[in-house]
Amino acid sequence: YRSAHDGRQLTLAMLDEGEVFGRVSPEGEALHDAYAEAMTESVVRVLPTADLERATAEHPQMALNLLRSLSERLRSTEDQLESLAFRGVPARLAAQLLQLMDRYGRVTRTGIRIDERFTHVQLAEMIGTSRETLTKVMNELRECGLIDVRDRLVWVLDPDGLERLRGSG
Repeated sequence: YRSAHDGRQLTLAMLDEGEVFGRVSPEGEALHDAYAEAMTESVVRVLPTADLERATAEHPQMALNLLRSLSERLRSTEDQLESLAFRGVPARLAAQLLQLMDRYGRVTRTGIRIDERFTHVQLAEMIGTSRETLTKVMNELRECGLIDVRDRLVWVLDPDGLERLRGSG
């Protein structure tokens, strides 16, 4: 995530086990403009730039895998930028909930439960809005029967409805 001077944050990406994050600093500069926060117990490994350069030179497949991973992150970031620029908060929230549903969803008799707890602040940071606006839109989605919140978990009740909302911009 990145932080603004006023304390607001924007989630840049959510990563799963085995995924790579970080940046290679040009000419040894320290980079402290993005931060990572583990939501579950994690092991993080640091690879110095010189070791990365040596490993990719010795193992071209590693370089290709890193390139693929970075290309996917670039595409995802461009999609996020497009969403922030052209979609309203309800469409952005619908898209994020669908993504979380695909990633963490468990089908039950009463809907698809997102089996990861996210606070309103975290969800707001994922879609670039305030907590207050997110809470208002979450309540609207509940009133429309698209989602429910039980035991601090989000339940998707109508994925097709969220899909329509996502597409409406």
